[in-house]
Amino acid sequence: MKLSAKFMVALATLGAVACTTNTLEEGVVENNTISRELPNEISVSFDEATSRIQLDEQCRTTWTEDDELSVFYFSDANNRFLFMGDTGDRNGALVVEDNRMDEATAQIDKVVLVYPYSDDYKLNASTKSIGITIPGTQYYLNSSYGVGANIMTSVGTTNDFALKSVCGWIKVQLTGAAASVTKVTLTGNNKEQLAGDATLYYEENRLALLGEDGGPDDNSQVGGTLFFGEYVRTITLDCGDGIALDSTSPTEFYFVLAPQTFDEGITINATLSDGTTITKSTSKSITIERNVITPMASFDVQPTNEIWYTSTDGNIVEPNLLSGYDNMVTFGANIISNTYENGKGIIKFDGDVTSIEVGAFWACTSLTSITIPNSVFSIGEQAFASCESLTSITIPDSVTSIGNNAFFFCELLTSVSIPNSVFSIGEQAFASCTSLTSITIPNSVTSIGNYAFLACSSLTNFYGKFASEDGRCLIVDGVLNSSAPAGLTEYTIPDSVTSIGTYAFGWCTSLTSATIPDSVTSIGTHAFSDCSSLTSVTIGNGVTSIGDAAFWHCESLTSVTIGNGVTSIGNYAFDNCTSLTSIPIPDSVTSIGRNAFVACSSLTNITIPDGVTSIGNEAFSGCTSLTSATIGNSVTLIGGSAFRDCTSLTSVTIPDSVTEIGEGAFCNCSSLAEFKGKFASSDGRCLIVDGLLHSFAPAGLNEYTIPNYVTSIGDNAFSFCSSLTSITIPDSVTAIGDSAFRDCDSLTSITIPDSITSIGVLAFYYCTSLTSVYCKPTTPPSAESSIFHNNASGRKIYVPTESVDAYKTAQYWSNYADAIEPYVFE
Repeated sequence: MKLSAKFMVALATLGAVACTTNTLEEGVVENNTISRELPNEISVSFDEATSRIQLDEQCRTTWTEDDELSVFYFSDANNRFLFMGDTGDRNGALVVEDNRMDEATAQIDKVVLVYPYSDDYKLNASTKSIGITIPGTQYYLNSSYGVGANIMTSVGTTNDFALKSVCGWIKVQLTGAAASVTKVTLTGNNKEQLAGDATLYYEENRLALLGEDGGPDDNSQVGGTLFFGEYVRTITLDCGDGIALDSTSPTEFYFVLAPQTFDEGITINATLSDGTTITKSTSKSITIERNVITPMASFDVQPTNEIWYTSTDGNIVEPNLLSGYDNMVTFGANIISNTYENGKGIIKFDGDVTSIEVGAFWACTSLTSITIPNSVFSIGEQAFASCESLTSITIPDSVTSIGNNAFFFCELLTSVSIPNSVFSIGEQAFASCTSLTSITIPNSVTSIGNYAFLACSSLTNFYGKFASEDGRCLIVDGVLNSSAPAGLTEYTIPDSVTSIGTYAFGWCTSLTSATIPDSVTSIGTHAFSDCSSLTSVTIGNGVTSIGDAAFWHCESLTSVTIGNGVTSIGNYAFDNCTSLTSIPIPDSVTSIGRNAFVACSSLTNITIPDGVTSIGNEAFSGCTSLTSATIGNSVTLIGGSAFRDCTSLTSVTIPDSVTEIGEGAFCNCSSLAEFKGKFASSDGRCLIVDGLLHSFAPAGLNEYTIPNYVTSIGDNAFSFCSSLTSITIPDSVTAIGDSAFRDCDSLTSITIPDSITSIGVLAFYYCTSLTSVYCKPTTPPSAESSIFHNNASGRKIYVPTESVDAYKTAQYWSNYADAIEPYVFE
C-alpha cells in the first residue's frame, strides 16, 4: 500500500509538471505569485558522512520510508516533498506531494530544504530565517533516534541537495534484568532550555531557541544564541509499550538536542513498565556539538527494593548487622533474599531501600562493585569501610549525605560520581582510597568533613564546587580542606585561604616545601602530618596557632621559619621531625604544647623566649642531640618528662618564675651534670619542689644520699640511673613514686626507712642486680603491682620479724612471699 501511494503521488506530480524544465530560472513576483514552477523531483544526499537522519550499523545516514521535507523553492512557500525510497536507503529522490507555490508572498535567491516537514514552518525572506520547532517529545527507534526528531537543512540552486545536521545527540545506554522501559527523560541540571520554538538561519546553518523575554545565554555552540523565556526543560523519549532491556548488553536511547553546554551536567530518568522511575545524574560539564553523538556511560535500571553487587569469588556477600541494628534500622526494609546468579548478586527487600547505615558492608572484602537504588537517601558511617576489593560505586541522586568513614580504606576504588543531591560529605569519607584519581564536588554540597580525602595518594584533581583553580585542593569558606598529593613536590597556597584544615596535606609524601601566606591565621591538626619529603616550611605572620601534630613525622624537615604572629605551638606539632637541627621560636609564642618537639633527635639547642609561660609534658622528650636549653624568665610550668631522655643535655637553669615542675621532667638525662637556679639541690644533682624530689642527674654517679628535707620521691625520679650502686633514703621521705628506681640495673641493695607509707607501681622494676631489700616499716606500706619484678635471681626482702605474716598476706607484697624473710633492725 505504501509503494502504491507513493506511485500515485509520483504520477500525479509528473502529470502536473510535465511541461516544466529542470533548468532553474530567476523568479519574479507577479500579482503576488512566483513565476517559478516547482520541479517534480529533487535528489537529496548528505554533505557529511556522519550526518544522520536515522542510523545504520555503521552510524551512517539512512532514510526512513515516508520521510517528508519542507522545500522552500526560491520563495517562502512551504512545499511538502516525499521520500520515494525504502527505510535504510542512503540516497534517493523526493517528489512533490503538496505544491504550495501559489501561496508564496516573497521570493528568495535560493532553494532551502528543512527536515522534517512541518506545516507550521515559516520562512522570513528579510531575515533569511525559518521558524521551526525542536520537539520536546521524541520517539524511540531501535539503535537510532525517532523519526522526524533530527533537524537538517540544505541550501542550493540546483536540484541536487546535501542535507546538513544542525543539532547534536546524546546516547543513553541502559541495562537491566527483566526490566522494560516505557519512557526516558533528559533534563539539564541548570534547568537549560532543551526544546521548543527555534529559528534556523539557513544561510549560516545556525540555530537559536526562542523565548518570550529574548534574554541571551552564551551556551550555544552553533553560532547562534539560545534565548530563554517559555522553557521546555525536559525532553521525553516515548518508548511506547516498553523496550525490554538486557542484563549485560546495553540498549541505546538517543536524544536530539540543540548544541549547547550543560555546565552542571544532566539527569536521566527511566520509567519502567511497573511505574518505577530510575534516576541517573552526572554533575560533569557536557557539551553537545553539532553533528556529534555524545555517549553516556551505561547504567543499570534498578528496582528500589534491590541492591545489586558483584564479588571477587562469585559468591554471596552477606551484609553486616552491627550490635543494636537490624534490617529496618540499617536499610529501612527487611531482606527477603540474597542470590548470586549470572555474575550478579541481588539483595531483595520487602520494601524500598531508604538507607545504608552504620557498617552495613564494613570489611566485606570480596565486594567488587555495588549499585544503590534510587530510593536511598543516606549512606551511613563506615557503610563500606575496608571493602578492599571495591572498585566502583554508583551513588544515586536520591542520596543527600555520605557519613564519616563511609568509604574509608577502599584501596581499589578508582572513581566515584557524587550526585547533585548530596549536601554533606563526612569526616574521612574517602580517606585512604589510594587508587582514587579524581573527584567532582557538586554545587549541592555545603559541608565537607575533616580529612575527607586523607591519604588518597593517587588523587590528582578535584573538580566542581570548592576546587581551587589548579584543582589541587578544596577550599570551603576559606578553609583548605584537602590536598591532591600525587607527584606534588611544591605547592603555593592561594591567598583566599584563611585556615589550613585538619589533615589538609596529610601524607603528601612527595611535598618538599610549603609556604603559608599571611592570609592564613591557623594551621589545623595534622595539617602536614607525615609529609616525609618536606624539607622546609615558612609560616606567615598571619598565623596565630600551629595545631596539634601539624608537622608530625615530617622526618626530612630541616628548616622552619615561624612567623611572629604565632602564640601557641600545639601538642605533637613537630613530633619526630628527626632532621630538624634548630627552630627559632618567636617572642610572640606563649605556650609550647605537650610532645611539641618529642623525638626531634637532631635538635641541638633550643631557646624558649620570655613570652612562653608553659612547657608541656614531654615537649622535648627524646631530643637526644639537645646540648643546651635556655628557659625564658616567664615560664611558670615545666611539664612532666618535658626533657626526658635528652641524653646530651649537660646543664639547665631553672628560672625563678617557675612554680611547678612535672614529674620526671629531666628523667634519663644521662649527661646532665648540674641543675642551676630555683629548686636545684645544694649539690646540683636533683630538683626538689615542696619536698618532692623530681629528677636526678645520673652521669657518673655511683651513690647518692637524698637530702633530709625531701618528703617524697617522685615518679621516675631515679629511673634508668644505670650507674647507681647505692642510694640512701632519709626518714623524712614518706612515699616512693611510680617507676622511681626503674631500670637501675647497678643497684644491689636498698633500705626502705620506716617512714615510708606507700610505694608506686614498678618502683624497683628491672633492677636486675638488686639482691637485698631491707624494708623497715612494721606495717607493710601500701603498694602497687610489679614493684620488685625482674630483680636479681634469689633477691631477698627483709622485713621486721614480727611483721613477716603481715607482709606475706598484704596486697601485692604477697606476690613476693617466697622472698620475704625476718630481720632484726636496730
